[in-house]
Amino acid sequence: MQRLSLSFLIIAVVSTIAIGQPTAPTLAPSFDSPNVKSQLDHVPQGLEFEQGYIIVKFKQHTQYALRKNSVGLSSISPLLSEYGVKEVTQMYPQHSVTLSKGGSEIALNRMYRLEYSSDADPLEVAKAFNRLPDVEYAEPEEIHYLCYIPDDARYDEQYMHQNIRSEAAWDITTGGTDIVIGVVDSGVLWEHEDLADNIWINPGEDIDQDGLYTSADENGIDDDQNGYVDDIIGIDFIGDGSGGGGYYDNDPSPTATGNPHGTHVAGISAGVGDNGKGIAGVAFTSKILSVKCGNDVNSRQISRGYDGIVYAADNGADIINCSWGGGGYFASQQERIAYAIAQGSLVVAAAGNTGSESLHTPGAYPDVFCVANTQQNDKVNSSSTFGPWVDVSAPGTQILSSISPSVKGYQKFTGTSMASPVVAGVAALVKTQFPSYTPLQIAERIRVTSDDIDHLQGSVYQDKIGKGRVNAERALTINSPAVRLINWTFDDATLGNGDGVLDQGESFTIGMEWQNLLSPTSNTLITLTSPNARVTIENPEFQAGAIGAMEKVNNFSDPFIVHIEDIYWPNDKIDFIFTIVDGEYEDEGGVYLIQQPTYRDHDVNKVRITISNDGNLGYDDFDGMRGSGLIYNNDGRNLLLEGSMILGSEIFGHQYIVDVARDETAQKQNWDLQGGQLFEMKTPGDIADQQGYAEFSDAGASIQDLIGVQVQLDSYEFTDLGYDNAVIFKYTFTNTYGSDMDKFYAGLFLDWDISANAYYDYAMYDSTTATGIAFDSSGAVKTRVGVALMNNEHLTNYYAIRNGDRSAENVVGIFDGFTKEEKWLTLSSGTEHPVAGVSDISSVIATGPNYFYADKPMIRGFAIVCGESNQEIAETVTRLRRLWDSVIVPLDPTGVDDMPTMATDLAITGMYPNPIRSGEELSFSYRSSGPTEAHLVDMLGRRYNLTVDGGDLVGEVRRSVKTPVLPAGNYYLELRSGQRSVRKPLLILR
Repeated sequence: MQRLSLSFLIIAVVSTIAIGQPTAPTLAPSFDSPNVKSQLDHVPQGLEFEQGYIIVKFKQHTQYALRKNSVGLSSISPLLSEYGVKEVTQMYPQHSVTLSKGGSEIALNRMYRLEYSSDADPLEVAKAFNRLPDVEYAEPEEIHYLCYIPDDARYDEQYMHQNIRSEAAWDITTGGTDIVIGVVDSGVLWEHEDLADNIWINPGEDIDQDGLYTSADENGIDDDQNGYVDDIIGIDFIGDGSGGGGYYDNDPSPTATGNPHGTHVAGISAGVGDNGKGIAGVAFTSKILSVKCGNDVNSRQISRGYDGIVYAADNGADIINCSWGGGGYFASQQERIAYAIAQGSLVVAAAGNTGSESLHTPGAYPDVFCVANTQQNDKVNSSSTFGPWVDVSAPGTQILSSISPSVKGYQKFTGTSMASPVVAGVAALVKTQFPSYTPLQIAERIRVTSDDIDHLQGSVYQDKIGKGRVNAERALTINSPAVRLINWTFDDATLGNGDGVLDQGESFTIGMEWQNLLSPTSNTLITLTSPNARVTIENPEFQAGAIGAMEKVNNFSDPFIVHIEDIYWPNDKIDFIFTIVDGEYEDEGGVYLIQQPTYRDHDVNKVRITISNDGNLGYDDFDGMRGSGLIYNNDGRNLLLEGSMILGSEIFGHQYIVDVARDETAQKQNWDLQGGQLFEMKTPGDIADQQGYAEFSDAGASIQDLIGVQVQLDSYEFTDLGYDNAVIFKYTFTNTYGSDMDKFYAGLFLDWDISANAYYDYAMYDSTTATGIAFDSSGAVKTRVGVALMNNEHLTNYYAIRNGDRSAENVVGIFDGFTKEEKWLTLSSGTEHPVAGVSDISSVIATGPNYFYADKPMIRGFAIVCGESNQEIAETVTRLRRLWDSVIVPLDPTGVDDMPTMATDLAITGMYPNPIRSGEELSFSYRSSGPTEAHLVDMLGRRYNLTVDGGDLVGEVRRSVKTPVLPAGNYYLELRSGQRSVRKPLLILR
C-alpha cells in the first residue's frame, strides 16, 4: 500500500517505512486485506462510538439479496432479532463499484447502517456481525474530535501568509473559482461576510442557474439525483443529534449555539480576499463546500465524518479538509477514503493535538495528506502530534479567521485543525495551476517544494514533522522531481541461506523500484545507508540517470549487497535509508527488515500454523499481526484467535502459573515465558517432512509466579496421507526449581474461531480418544479441530470455556480477562467442564498432575488435528499416538518416555540413492562408537531389519545393503547403537 509521503510494502518479515522517516507504526489491516476482521479484537482503549448503530459491509456474493432498506439473508436473522435491529439502510445506494488507485475494489453500495434498539455495546454488536459468513466487515462508527485549541487573543495580521509566501503565490493565482474545497467539519456559516461570496452552489440543485442560493431553489425535490433533497450549499448529517444514523438536512450552517470551528477552518482555506473585510484565505477565490458533521449544540465531536468525505467527493470537491480525528483504525473508514481518492479528491487531515508520537486517523491513513502545526518562528507547536506518517507542516498557531455565530465574527485558534486548511488552500492553488494533476501529484508537489525546518526542531521531532513547512510560492513555481519508492525485494537465496529470513552474519540483496511522479530528472543518484553499525553495504550507490515524468526505474539487475554482523539480535528492526539526489532535488525514504524473527510457520502439509519461541501458537503477538493463525487446507480461513502454553505447579500448597496468554485485563498478554533462542524450522527435518525447534523458560515470570522450568519444543509435520492433517508438539520439560514437584501441569490454551460467526462454535471432549474438539455447530464450516495428548497413559484435563461467561466460582469467562486463578482451574479440573457452546468458545487441554523430578527431564506431547468429522479426527489421533511411540519418542525397555540420546558418536553421514526403488541396493555411511544395527522404519513405526555385510565396526563405516521388497512410500533409515538411535528420511518407489 502506498502513502502520499511513503511506501508501505510488506513481504514475509519485511516492512517499509516512511519516506524521510526511519520508522513507522504498524497499522491495522486495510479495507482490502484478508485479515481486516481481526482488527476489532484489538481496538485501542478509550475510543468512543456512536450508540445504537453499526456499519456492515456485505460480501460480493450477497449482491442479489441487497435492497435499499432490507437485506434478504437468512444468516443475519438471528442477530437482527437478538439485538433488536429496527432499521437496515443502504448507506450509498447510488454508488457503483469502482477501483482504488491500487486496483482494489471499492464497493460502497454494499455498506449498510444497522440501527438497533438494545443497549448493547456497538463494538460487541459489530464483533457478532463481523463473524457472519456473508459479512465482509462490521464496525462501530467512531466518534472523532476537532483538532483545535481556542484562544481569546486577537492579532491584526495573519502571519501565516508571510511564512508560506502566499502573497507571491497570489501573483500567479488566487485559486480557481471552479476549484472546490470540501470542509467536513462542525458546519460553515455560509452568510459570513468573508465566506458568502465563496460558498459552493450545487449546480444540479440551482434551479434558476443564477449561481446564488435563494428560496426559489428549494423545491423539495432531489433534482441532481444524488440522494439528497435540496442540498444547494452542502449538507448537515447531524442536526441536533436526535435524528439517528441516517439523518440529514440541507442547512450546513452551525446554529447560534454550534461550534464555530468549521467556519474558522473554511476562512483559513478559502476566505474571501480583496474585499476590504477581515481576513483572506489561502485560496481566496476558490469555493467552499460545507459538510456539517457536528452537533447543533456546541460540541467538539464529529460524527459521520466519513459519510461527509464521501458526500464531498461525490459532489466534486477537489480538496477535502478534515480538521478532526481519533485513535481508531477501521476498514470502513479507509475504504471511504480510498473512494474519495479514486474520485479525484485529495484528502488533507490534521495530525492531531496530542503533543506526542501517537496514531491519529484519518491523518495517519494511507493516501491522506497529514499536516503538523508550526508556530510563527517555524518551530513545531508542542501540542502538535508528530510521527513518520506526517507529510508536511504548516502554520497552525494563533491563526486569525472567521467564526460563527456573527457574520462579522473573527477569532484566533490554535491547533493542527488550523494547519490542515492552510495546506488545503495551497492544494487548491496547485490544482488551479496544474489542473491535470492527480491527488497524489498535488500532494507530492506541495511536499517536495516545502521548506526544510528540521534544523529548528528538537531531536524528538527529527524526521517526524514531514519533509518541511509548506511554501505556496515554491509549490507553484518550482518544477521538482518527486521520486517515490513503489516496490522492493529482500533476497537471501544467492548470498545467504535462502530461508527468507534475515539471520545474523548473513549477506543478502535489496532490490528497489522507484517512480518519478513529477518533473524529469537528469542524473539521479540513489544511495542506500543504514544507521545500524552492524550493517555493511557493499555497493551503496545506484546510478538511476535520467528519469522521465511518471517513469519507473529499478536496480533489480544489480541490487544493493548487504552484510550484517554475526551477532544474535532477535526481532531487531534494521533500518535502511535511501537518499535521492538530482541537482538541487534531494529526497529520502526507507525500508526496514526484522532480524531473526522469533516465530515461523509450519506449512508443508494441510495445516498451516505459526509457532513462536516462547510458547505462543497461532500468533507471536497479542494483536494478531505477526503470524498466520491456524489455517487448514489453504482455504484462507483462520480458525485460531489465540494460542498459548500454560504451565502450573503446586509447591507446599501454593499454586504457581506461568503463560503467554491474555492477562486478567484481556487487553494484553503475559510474558512469563521467554525464548532462549530463535525458532528454527527445517524442511525436511531429521524424522519429519518439516521440523521446528525452540527453547524457552519461565524466566519472565515475577518472583511470586516463578515455577522454575526449562522447555524444549520440537514440532513435526508429516505429508503422508493420514498424517497430513496434523501438527505434533513434543515438549521436554526440565525442572530448574531444585527440588521435585508433586503436582506439575502443562497445557495448551486455544481461543477458537471456527465458524464464520464464532458465536456458533461448540467445544466438547471425546472421552474415547481423550481429545478436545471444536467445531461450527451450524455446519456451515466443515472443518473441525481436535487437540489431544500424545502420551495417552498420562492424565488428561480438559476445560471448555464459553468466552462470554461472567467469571464466577468454578466458571471461567475470558472476555473480562483470564486470571491466574482461572488458568489453574482450567489446568487442574479433570474433565468436569467437557462442553461449551453454542457460543464464542475456548478450551484448555493439559496433562497432570505429574510428579516432576528435579534430575530427570519429562516429555509430554500434544497434537492439533483438523478434519471434517469426529471420526476422522479420532482415527488420526490414534495413528499419531502410534507414530509418537515408534518414531518421535520410542520407548526404552523400561517404558520410560525419555528421549533417546542423540550422541555425536552415532550419525548417518551419507545415503544413496534417495529415492530408491524397492529391492534395490542402498549405500550409506555412518559414524559409530559401538555395535550398530540398521533398520527401515515405516510411518506406522514398523521396523524391517537390514543385514549389514561385514559385521559391526566402529569409527567411519560405509555399507551397502539390499532393501526388502516394500510398498512405495516414506520410510526412515534407522541406526541403533545401544540406547542411541538416529534416522534419515528415505523415499521408496515402486
